[in-house]
Amino acid sequence: MRTAAAPRFLASPFFIEEGSISCLLAQTVALIQRQHYDQTLKVTSTHKYHPCKRETTVYVLATLATLARFAVGSYFVWSGSRELRPPGAFWEQVMGYRLTSSTVARVLASLLPPVEFVSGLLFAAGILPWATGGVVVFLLFMFMVAIGSARARKLDNDGGCGGTNRQVQPLPLVRNAVLAALTAFGALLAPRLAYPAEGYVAGCGAALIVALDVYRYRQLGR
Repeated sequence: MRTAAAPRFLASPFFIEEGSISCLLAQTVALIQRQHYDQTLKVTSTHKYHPCKRETTVYVLATLATLARFAVGSYFVWSGSRELRPPGAFWEQVMGYRLTSSTVARVLASLLPPVEFVSGLLFAAGILPWATGGVVVFLLFMFMVAIGSARARKLDNDGGCGGTNRQVQPLPLVRNAVLAALTAFGALLAPRLAYPAEGYVAGCGAALIVALDVYRYRQLGR
């Protein structure tokens, strides 16, 4: 009986200097992926699958996780791009929650849309998926808390979630919970691609967030 071969992504090369901290982290990630793959084969083997079928199951899960990661990232790119309009409207939506002062709302209105856009873009591309996925889940948690608070107090404001501004409904809470689950699924199970300049791309994304944040903050101060 032929033994199932490990998918190639589990042994993806990392273009980093050997012996460095980045190399150690890369080796740790590769080890975690390898252990996850071996555990998947161990679980599926209890159902007496053929080795080829077990390998197919792993690839199907990886494909579904990749699609989930791309879908969530694309949604955040779309939602963030709609909120990257003149920040005054988004500031009013944040103030509509009645949870923060005008100064804190100014910071949030300046920072949240760029973070939402860039983190979604990087997550969809598979760049540092654990880190960007964590940012996405954190944003979703913040939105759920704010929307739940507004709904409990019967406020006519959903913070423009998804590019709209209407009376709070339970649907955004369900949607965000589903997005959070898909984010975790995509971050943990999707194959990790090897980008030679992954750190530089992430750094450019962070620089873009800072630049947009400063620009929007100054606009709100006028």
